This record gives sequence, C-alpha cells and structure tokens, in this order.
Amino acid sequence: MVLELVPAGQFIPTPAAAAAPQPAGGEGQAPALKAVPEAVQTAVKEVQLSRHGDDWGADLPPGLAPHGTAYRLVLTGPGGSRLVRRDPWARSAEHTTSWCFVHSADAYQWRHPDWQPLSFDKYIIYEMHVGSFTPEGTLAAAAARLPHVAALGFTLIELMPCQEHSDPWGYNPRQLLALHRPMGTPEDMKAFVDTAHGLGVGVMMDVVLHHGAPSGNMLWDWDGWEQGANGGIYHEGAPDCPWGRQWDLPRLRTAMGVHFGFESPTQCIKYMTGSHDQVGCQRNGGWYQDYAPVGGHHRYAVDQFCGGRTDPNAAACARLWYAANVAAAGLPMLFMGTEFAQSGWWHNDEHHRLQWDNAEDDIGRGMMAAVGDANRLRASYPALRYGWANCIHEDRKNGVMGYERCSAGETRVVVVVNAARQRWQEGDYGLWVGGGGTFKQVYCSQDSAYGGDPQWRSNDVVQEYDGRIYLSLPPSCTLVLVQQPAE
Repeated sequence: MVLELVPAGQFIPTPAAAAAPQPAGGEGQAPALKAVPEAVQTAVKEVQLSRHGDDWGADLPPGLAPHGTAYRLVLTGPGGSRLVRRDPWARSAEHTTSWCFVHSADAYQWRHPDWQPLSFDKYIIYEMHVGSFTPEGTLAAAAARLPHVAALGFTLIELMPCQEHSDPWGYNPRQLLALHRPMGTPEDMKAFVDTAHGLGVGVMMDVVLHHGAPSGNMLWDWDGWEQGANGGIYHEGAPDCPWGRQWDLPRLRTAMGVHFGFESPTQCIKYMTGSHDQVGCQRNGGWYQDYAPVGGHHRYAVDQFCGGRTDPNAAACARLWYAANVAAAGLPMLFMGTEFAQSGWWHNDEHHRLQWDNAEDDIGRGMMAAVGDANRLRASYPALRYGWANCIHEDRKNGVMGYERCSAGETRVVVVVNAARQRWQEGDYGLWVGGGGTFKQVYCSQDSAYGGDPQWRSNDVVQEYDGRIYLSLPPSCTLVLVQQPAE
C-alpha cells in the first residue's frame, strides 16, 4: 500500500461537479452529477506503507504532512490492479475525488471552551439543513444567521447529517467521519458550534450508521471485493447488512415517535409542526405515505393546512400547533423556516431553500413573534418542561380540548386548544378545570400581535366557578393560562 501526499499549497482542487436537474418527483434521491475531470496533481510524493499485523503504517519525517496536506491511499487490487482510495478515517475529503486532507485538532482555537450543556428539559430544538438554510449552503453562512435562531428562544440546533454524502438530504453517507466538503471544513464546523455556544445554544447532529450511499462510495469495494450494486459492507434495505442477517430484519432505522413507553416525557421529540420528513415531500405522500393525510403536495406547516402563508386560517393553524407542541409533554422541535411561515415543499436546490425575505414581511414577523413568545413561555414555567400532561377537558363536538401541566411545587398551567373555526365571545365557553380559583391568560396564538383574530377579546384574569372557567375563545387557537396563588 502506498500513501500519496500533496502539500497544501500545491494541491489543485477539482472543480465542483454540477448537479443535473432532477426529474419531477425525485426528491430525496441523489441527483446525477455531470462528469468533471479530476485535477491532475503535479507535486505528488509517495510513501511506502508497511504492514504490521492488521495495521498498515509508516514513520513520516517531521513536517511532511502538516495540517491541510492532501493525501490518498493506493492499493494493489485483484490481478495487480491499481486501486485509488480514500482514507476511511479521514476527517475531510474532496467531494468528488479520492483526495483527503490532514486535519489537526489544534487548527481551531475555541472561543467558548467553558460552555456547558443545559439540562435536558430546557432544550427547544431547531432542525437545520446546512445546505439549504442559506443561499450559500455553507456552515460559515449558517453561523452568521445563528443570532436569528437564538433570538427566538431555541436552545438546541439539530443538524441534519453533515457526514460526506451523495444525496441532497445527507442520509446516504460515503464517509463516516469526514465532513461534507461543500458545507465547509472541520474548522468551519467548529466555528459554527463555537458561535452557537456563544449565543447559549447547543448543537446536536443526525448521524447515519446503518447504511451508506449506493453510488460513488469507495467504502463499498475498498479492497477490490464487492457484490455488484449492493456493495460489500452494509446498505439500506437491510437483509444483506450484518445486523439484518443476524436478526432477519427487513430494515434497520433509529427513530423516535410518540412518548409512550419512555420513562419521562422529556425523552420524546415531538414533530407536530414538522420535521424534514414532513416538509421534504413534493408528492402526495411521496416517500412518507403516513403523512399523506396532512400534507398532499405542499409540506410546510402553512401549506399542510391548505391555504398557504397568505391565508389567515392556515397561518392561525400553524401558530396553534406550534404553541400546543411547546406546551405539551416532551421536547418540542421546529423545522427551519416554519418560524417565518415558509411556504411550499423543502429541498436543497436553489428554488426550495429558505426564503429569508419571508422574515421581513408582516406574516413572517407575526409568526416569529408567536414562536418566540411560546418558547419563552416554556422557559418561564417549569411545569411545561417536565411532569406529565393530563387531559382535563375533551369536547369533540366543538373541537376543543384542555390539558394541564403540573409538577410538585410549580405553578399549574392549563392549555386550551380550539381546533375548530367557531368563536366564543364574552366568556361563553365553559372549560372544566376541576377547581383552582383564579387563572391568568399568558398566551394566545390568535393575538393580534401575531397577525391573529382582530375581533378577539382577551380573557386576562378569569375566576373558576363550580370547577369551570368561562372563556372567550377565538377560532383556531391555543390559549395558555396559569393558576394564580391563593390570596
């Protein structure tokens, strides 16, 4: 085995391959790449590697492979063939070639080395796809937008996979440890995390371990042995992967859904207003047939409710469900763009990336105010973060439900969801709370500050009578009330 090296200052990058247009309905699939000839390197140095048991290596002279040096491995394959391969342990690799880059852990100096994670119950998750979060699609550009995320009260960013991959979403990795080069360098990733920490926001990442990309993946036949198109290590579909053979499983996937069975509701991540699975589908159901009843052709929240961002009821429904999500048991999560009523379906192509001008109009500002206030409400009342939610009122005829969030020693919170379009004025709607005295309204998703119902009159403070409180209830809304201390 031979190690080929090219000094950082002499490496000639290969031009980025342009993605061919995808056919209709091709979301989630790897787009075909137009062929781009690999750059010819003229400063290659070779080092012969020796085998020691199961390991191959060599003692390199000091300074031969500093940070940024390009390198790759050359193997002798079956029949004496020359196999040029990436390093499976590489931390950075050129997107379309076999060249990897030496990475030094000391190349980046952390600005916030003392940052500490929050307690689990304090996380409010913002799901982000780096490649479509900004027009540039890079970590550096995304880092510049992080104050937007922090200002809305999100405390944890979930990055969709950033491993080197071949598909638009990141769920078909080709390297398990290398960063996807079009997003940036390992130093860019550290700077992104560092910036988030400086704003008090944590970062977690989706990782894909059970399958890899079916094409352009050097791990399939790294040593020259392979099983045709299925690859030689593991692949999606599962019967031929090691875990699938052992347990006779048709598919292996790590997922989290409803919170039943978990020790605590804070161990559940809720997708009420959308994850990438829900907003990334162009067709009616598409890859995710189980979401077909709520989506159809368009997938962002304001389109799931049929009217789009300019329809007042669709916007009201989007605000309703996010507030209900934040106030329910478990960790709330919002997919990027939902906070300013992004419309349409999501993809990483130039036509479906976030449209940041939406954050500047009245609709976007209203939605952001509703999201930010809901997040701050969760931070203000510990009962919204831990303890179980108990359903105390169910009115199926009128589409109204109520639930309480209680925890020993904490203020009791009552959440009312009116999922219908009927309006009750002048305290006409009676809701069972089972006692408690006086309640103060602290949030309404139909507040006029959010672009809500201008005819609605706030409840302010309401008194319980015979186990009920009587509310003015706007259509398509979530109300949050807190029980006041007894005088």
